[in-house]
Amino acid sequence: MFNLFLAPAQLLFFNEPLPKREIEERKNNLTTYFSEQFQQKITLFDSGPVPHHSGVYGTYHDLLRTSQRSFYQQNKGKICQLLPGDHYIVKKALFEKTVSYVNQYESKKAHALVKTVFDCFETNGREEPTNAKFYFATFYQTIIDQCSIAFDAEHGANQIGKILEAPSLQLIADIFDALFRYIHDALLQINGSQSNDYVRQVKSYIFAHFHQELSLERLAKEVNINPNYLSELFSTSEGMGITKYIKSYRIKQAQKRLKNSNCSIRTISKQVGFNHYSYFCKTFREIVGMTPDAYRKRGPSC
Repeated sequence: MFNLFLAPAQLLFFNEPLPKREIEERKNNLTTYFSEQFQQKITLFDSGPVPHHSGVYGTYHDLLRTSQRSFYQQNKGKICQLLPGDHYIVKKALFEKTVSYVNQYESKKAHALVKTVFDCFETNGREEPTNAKFYFATFYQTIIDQCSIAFDAEHGANQIGKILEAPSLQLIADIFDALFRYIHDALLQINGSQSNDYVRQVKSYIFAHFHQELSLERLAKEVNINPNYLSELFSTSEGMGITKYIKSYRIKQAQKRLKNSNCSIRTISKQVGFNHYSYFCKTFREIVGMTPDAYRKRGPSC
C-alpha cells in the first residue's frame, strides 16, 4: 500500500504483492505521471504487506506517522512556551501581531515571532503536515496582503505553492527567512532618506544635551518614531548603538575639559553627563586606554 501526499490531498494506492524492483518502478511511474500531468511534486510512503483488510486502518495511520517523522526534524532541544495548546485561534492571532510589527518597522521582532511559531510546530510534531503547510501558506499570504510593502504577486503565489508542496517544515522556514530578508531590506530602502534625517536630528540633540539624562526612549520621542526602529536606523548609519555613541561623545567632551580646565575630575564627570564617578572612570579607561588622571598628566600632546 502506498500513501501519497499531494497538497492539499492524500491518496492511497493498493498494490498486489510484487518484487521490490517492480514496486520501485511503479512508484517512479506515479511520480513521473503527477509531475507531467499536474506539475505537482509528490511524496510517497510505502508500507509492508497488509495480510488482511482489517489491518488497512492501522497501516494507514502508521504511514501518517512516517510522513510526520519525515516532515518534522523533531529537535527536542527546543522549548516552546508560546503555544501551549493546538488552538488555531491562538495561532491565527499571531498573524495580526506579525503584520503589526512589520508596519511599525520592527521587522526583526516580526521575524523572531515567526521563528518561535516554527519552533512550536517542530517541538510538538503532532500537526498533520498538510494542516501545517496550509497554516503557513495562509500566514505567508496574510503578511504579503496586509503589510505596507509592495510584493510581486506572481512571486508570492510561487512561494505559497512551494509551501504547500514542501516535503519538510525546514524548507517552509527557509521561505519565511527569505521573506523577512526582503522585508528588512525594503524597509531600509523605503525609509533611507528619511532615516538619515532622523539620525541627524538625534545626533544634534545629543550634542546639545549630552550633559543631561539621555535614553533611547527620550531620543525617539524627540523625533517621534518607534524606539526600536530608531535604534536600528542609528546602528546602521553610525556603526554603533546609541548608548555607545553617547558614551563616546561624553568622553570626548571630558577629554577637552581635562586639557582645558582646572575643574576636578569628579566635577568634569558630572559636567559631561555621568552620574557615577566610578562608572565615568571605568568608561574613560575603556575608550581612551588610560585613567582620566593619567590623561590629564600627559599634557597637551595627548
